[in-house]
Amino acid sequence: MTRRYVQELDAYFEIEAGDLNGDGLDDLAVYAGRYKDVDGQRYALVDVFYATGSGTWQETPSQEIAVDAGYAGSYSKIDYNSDNNWKEEIVKHPVVTIAMGDIDRNLKDELAVVSSAPANNNDADSVAHFSLLACEEDGGLSPVGGMDNVALNDGAGSGMISAGCAFGEFATIDNESVSATTLIIGGWSAGSSVITRNEASAGYSQGAYYYVYYDYTTGQYIQSGYRAQSLGDHTTSISQVFNLEGQENGGNGVRVYPTLAPMAVACGDLDGAKVQSVSDQVLFGTQVMDFSLETGFGSELFAFDFCMTQVDDNNNKDKEQP
Repeated sequence: MTRRYVQELDAYFEIEAGDLNGDGLDDLAVYAGRYKDVDGQRYALVDVFYATGSGTWQETPSQEIAVDAGYAGSYSKIDYNSDNNWKEEIVKHPVVTIAMGDIDRNLKDELAVVSSAPANNNDADSVAHFSLLACEEDGGLSPVGGMDNVALNDGAGSGMISAGCAFGEFATIDNESVSATTLIIGGWSAGSSVITRNEASAGYSQGAYYYVYYDYTTGQYIQSGYRAQSLGDHTTSISQVFNLEGQENGGNGVRVYPTLAPMAVACGDLDGAKVQSVSDQVLFGTQVMDFSLETGFGSELFAFDFCMTQVDDNNNKDKEQP
């Protein structure tokens, strides 16, 4: 069996809780790697389970959300049963991330579902999409603001790879003392997620993001469109290939890269109550960034070194772990 990164399984399982129907109880949205192919298109399937009010959730999902995940033919076709390689089996599944937040502040959370390309997909710009859904009076979830399978690509051949998503709070353009709940989606950006060069400089050198917020004055959803974002050294290093079986140790020099796992995207207030600001900061890969609704990402505040300084103190105190 091929040695891989445990965190890649995060692309295969996703669960999020939030109050979709406004009853005060947390409902669940679950992705467990399921997909279906229809007329040559692959669709990632997310199940929604409403809370029952008795400390449990529905035993069967109330709704199945299908998000466009691109051309079925662009995914790996290697057969696990004959090749005995689970790495090739897992990359047949779209990477899916889920977030919930009350973007229009009607006391019911909206559900964001993002699909994007896993590693070894040769047509990444066809894969990445997102949908933003809200609960109707009958309990069904329907797209809001026309955001049903919105393409996450630049229209020129590049699309998001292993994308993450999160809701945050950011000052409105007209009033810096008032915040708007905002959905932010971010990932690596390329036309293909296939990395063929067996060298440390291989990997994705470009990122991208997309954000959505609700204008409480006009009652309209505002979408940013696909925006390119340069990557810091630490974020770039996540997608670089690393030599696990180095030739200097008699190995074959095989390199792997952990980009099946979704890019880390999170929002949080790092300024604290003492600072007069209603805006969060955004974690994008390893970079913590300023963000505004008017201009998108601003300056990098600092960056984490997730990849190159982790040390396994129990097994090998002298060797850095990629």
